[in-house]
Amino acid sequence: MNIRFFSNCLYADGAKGLASPIDLGMDCRPANLYSQPQQDVFEKTSLESGSIKLKKGQLLNQRGQIFARPDTEMFRRDIDWEQFSKYLKKRFGDEESINTYVYACSDGREPYTLSMILQNTFDDAQKFFPIFAKDINNEIIEENIRIQDTGSVPLDSFRESSVYSNALQAFTKPGLSMYDVRDNVKQYINIFHNEDWKETIELTKKAIEPVEFSEANILEDVENINSEHPSVVMMRNMWPYVDGKEYQGFANKLYNQLAPGSIVVIGSIFDYTGNLFCQNSSKIPVALLNAGFETMKNDNVGTTNPVIFEKN
Repeated sequence: MNIRFFSNCLYADGAKGLASPIDLGMDCRPANLYSQPQQDVFEKTSLESGSIKLKKGQLLNQRGQIFARPDTEMFRRDIDWEQFSKYLKKRFGDEESINTYVYACSDGREPYTLSMILQNTFDDAQKFFPIFAKDINNEIIEENIRIQDTGSVPLDSFRESSVYSNALQAFTKPGLSMYDVRDNVKQYINIFHNEDWKETIELTKKAIEPVEFSEANILEDVENINSEHPSVVMMRNMWPYVDGKEYQGFANKLYNQLAPGSIVVIGSIFDYTGNLFCQNSSKIPVALLNAGFETMKNDNVGTTNPVIFEKN
């Protein structure tokens, strides 16, 4: 097995070889998880860090530090969630049924965020449910289901120190007092002190119940998207792991599968410290636009670049 450096990042050989280096317009080059088989664990001595095991979904930078991993964060900041709520209300307010998919869902924080946003925004949020949360990594899907079955999802309070304040901002509505907003947030996020008086944050049953986890490769699963009703398709985490040569063919299949009125939401990649490590490749929106998608007019949802693409 080979591990090579491209630009500032390291990526790992799969069982059938390395994806061709491509210009993603990023500072990194990805392991091609979706396009070809990959070993579950890679082991290589890095320049500085000694022996490192890379699991499926992890990437190293040139300093031998893992900067991409199969988890994410609540209310990830490449989306303005308050503006996203308003956009969803305007676009889907009159729809009776909407399919909801989160691909590359990792540890579930993104579909759980979406669950809370939808329930806070819509009185008839059930029309979006279930949220189909899918990931190529079966181990993490099984872990998500195990934790979900306990009835609540604990969050690492260090990583999620801003989750409560972010939720307050996202849940803000005209005419609501801050006390009302806080009461709304408490339906989904419980902050308490455990027996050792350590602050603990967890998601409640109401937040997690609408999410349904399953294993899937998006490049293959796209044909299973329900085309009878409009869809919300979030695929913010998958692009760095797919060979750029596959972008256009995939975008075409996605456009043809989705019903009119659907939207696709892309995103940006952040490192462990929360810094914007890699911007979206210009090839991603180009592929979506070439397939027939349109950008949201006056897109104020993406905080770093446009993130919403519509099939009108």
